[in-house]
Amino acid sequence: MNKKRNNIFFLLIFILPQMISGCSQKAHDVKESPTSLPIEDINVDSTALDTDGWYRNIWIDSTPFAISNTSESDYLWHEIQNSNTIYESKIRISVTLKAEPEALYENSSLGITFANHDFVTRKANFLSLVFQDGYWKLMHFIDDDWVDGVDFPELTDPSQSFIITLHEDQKSIVITNNEGLNFSHTFENHIFHGGDNFIVALLAGPKGQLSISGLIIDTFDGSLPIRIESASEVVPGEIKQNEQWNCADLPAVYLGEYNPDELPPGFKTERDLLNWTTQLANAYSGKIIFDENEFDAEQLQVDITQNISEYFKEIEIAGKITNFLVVDEIPLAVCTSNGYWQEATLRDLGDLLGIKIGTLIQDLGSSGIRNPSFWKNEYHTSVACMDIPNLAYEAPFDWEWNNWQIQTAKRNELEIRLQAIISPGNMPDWLTSDYTNENLDHMTRLVVEYAKENEVQEIVVANECPAAMMDDIVRAFKLARELYPEAKLIYNDTRNHFTRYHFSDVGRTLEISENLLELGLIDYVGVQMHIEDEIFPIKAEVIRVLKEYPVPVVITEFDAQLNFLPEDQRDAKMEEITRIVFESCIESGVCIGITTWGENDRTSWDGYSLLRDEKNMRKSAYYAAMQTMYVHLPRE
Repeated sequence: MNKKRNNIFFLLIFILPQMISGCSQKAHDVKESPTSLPIEDINVDSTALDTDGWYRNIWIDSTPFAISNTSESDYLWHEIQNSNTIYESKIRISVTLKAEPEALYENSSLGITFANHDFVTRKANFLSLVFQDGYWKLMHFIDDDWVDGVDFPELTDPSQSFIITLHEDQKSIVITNNEGLNFSHTFENHIFHGGDNFIVALLAGPKGQLSISGLIIDTFDGSLPIRIESASEVVPGEIKQNEQWNCADLPAVYLGEYNPDELPPGFKTERDLLNWTTQLANAYSGKIIFDENEFDAEQLQVDITQNISEYFKEIEIAGKITNFLVVDEIPLAVCTSNGYWQEATLRDLGDLLGIKIGTLIQDLGSSGIRNPSFWKNEYHTSVACMDIPNLAYEAPFDWEWNNWQIQTAKRNELEIRLQAIISPGNMPDWLTSDYTNENLDHMTRLVVEYAKENEVQEIVVANECPAAMMDDIVRAFKLARELYPEAKLIYNDTRNHFTRYHFSDVGRTLEISENLLELGLIDYVGVQMHIEDEIFPIKAEVIRVLKEYPVPVVITEFDAQLNFLPEDQRDAKMEEITRIVFESCIESGVCIGITTWGENDRTSWDGYSLLRDEKNMRKSAYYAAMQTMYVHLPRE
């Protein structure tokens, strides 16, 4: 979370409500909810599946944890950041709090906040339950603006056990407590709306202490399971804490030991397993065929549960053991470091192979992606594509689209590749109309300084350039290296993965990259890998070409133009192409990453095919990539 924004947020959330208290709604004016949950469920010392469709996601025991703020003016924020979100799901939080403001600081605020970043409105949401002015209050902020609130003047006891239920309409909330409170309310604005990470934060205002005893987070019907990602704090005052609350591997559920004859602990058998087998079956027209057997999704699910040892595989790589659920050499699930089983992704396999998986990031509306933490689970690298033709000569600059791409990447903990500075046919008018070294330097400086300001890891300095532009290419690379030496610099080109046709661009890619290497200016060669004009990749040729380049290779824009084929043949052809591309990258020994030019067929360039369909579901090509990566894992 942006720390600068936090400071403004604290001022608003704790000071502004005192000035506008007349805007708050009183609790006794709200109708009671018949769906409130029994108080006895708070701090249940159990990891079992809850009743009535609730599933335990995070469980931290009742060992007290306190944050104590000795400052007279600053606020203290301790956040626990969880993966996934409450997009179209219902969440229940059970927590016991004790607020202890010091004398003369009764208007200080102590409590708990739920926060995320809204990918629909691109704003931050905060919902806070705090003890202030001698009673408890509920307040809702969007970015730095207070938008709604409810006072509970009858709740004067600073020690409370709350159950807070956030409903799937993303506007409704139910709160019960240990004093008989049974409150429900529907906000006018979304309290959450498709955010990325779901943050639970403990707050302590000036001169006060907040104690918390236990924390449980449940989701209804197991939708979008939440996992603890990290815990961190901003410390203006003194922190007193139990060590188990202070790290990323907070104890959520005791998982026990793995038994090869039973479904492993941490594995939600019926729901998760059927989801995974259904996705696999759908990618192959409803039937999975292997070992001379044919299964639909339910049949495969049953076979897995009846033949555990045949499907659960243990692989040791570099002294580390990883457990997979594998069907026909396709890993459907992987056991994470904290003991949870989750759907396996290309990123998981890339971690083990040293191959970074990437994508060009598109917005939620155009991509059809509903889960804003999708990118974090799937990719290592993101591409932010610059709109260079519309780059202004001087401020104000329109960075809105690239800012969104970069912010999305950072929230999903992805590395960022900025593409591209020099690209013939994609230059601003002020450069093409007055093509001078000074203007070229100015354009390079604008982009590189933007990249440095945003801590971008990789920059495509030149893209699809003729060798006749060598002086300009070298000039731009030199300036980029001088301005931002930490960044990896890339020369990127098309049709540079084959040599069997006269229009191959391998020759110019070699000439440019070798010249740049002699000057110490290039880190990677970018091979776009657009498969088009019915020029399908041949593995031996691709491997030979990749090995010829003088620096490591990144496949930067993989997709395939298959519209010339009948629609019912395209998926099979894409599966075949994907297998060759991934095999070539891995077996070459010089290819360090594969980036697709979009997340799915809905966002693809000019109707080209990708690894996911228009609904963002995995195609057989995705599973071909997984199978290829899995069989290439080094075994010990």
